[in-house]
Amino acid sequence: MNRKTAALAAFAVLFAAAASAQLAVRVGLDLEGGLATLSTEILADGTVTSYDPPDVVWDEGVGFDLSVEYTLEVERFLLVGGGLAFQLPRDVGAAGRSLAFLAPYATVRLPLEIEGITMGPMGRVGLAVTLPNQAFKDAAGYDSYGVGVDWSAGLTIKLGQGLFADLAYAESRFAGDYTLLSDLRDTLRYSSVQVALGYRF
Repeated sequence: MNRKTAALAAFAVLFAAAASAQLAVRVGLDLEGGLATLSTEILADGTVTSYDPPDVVWDEGVGFDLSVEYTLEVERFLLVGGGLAFQLPRDVGAAGRSLAFLAPYATVRLPLEIEGITMGPMGRVGLAVTLPNQAFKDAAGYDSYGVGVDWSAGLTIKLGQGLFADLAYAESRFAGDYTLLSDLRDTLRYSSVQVALGYRF
């Protein structure tokens, strides 16, 4: 294959991908869930204490999730892509403590047509960048917060031309390090059920 043919083939692939690309915006409502400490690790010797059920569960207030998503239609009923979600600060515990997350992610959607209704499974996985406010930092006492894992899985439903809704369970897992008698690392989980409304351009 000469250079001109290779260049034309690459251009055709890029054009086809651009033609099937879709930009979507989503606004999600996070129903009440919780923040829990799953385990504590002593970093000096690697000893891990797991909590079952999870320890120190705090009820959270209802929150909102905003995201921008870019997907490609690989097949008729297969969309793959990525996005960026921002979970707005929501109250956790008392005394004005709040927590937010920034999450770049990859996503897969399988909108199947069933009895005239387009719906199917969807999921995403990415990074969880933790954004606590000062009151939360003071209460938790962590010296630093690690970048964790953000994921969700659920159902997507087409409501109309470009309009869709998602119902999903979501988790953001992250670590908090602090020095007490020794260096400790807590693994925490923020979880919620999310109902989101989106529009695909």
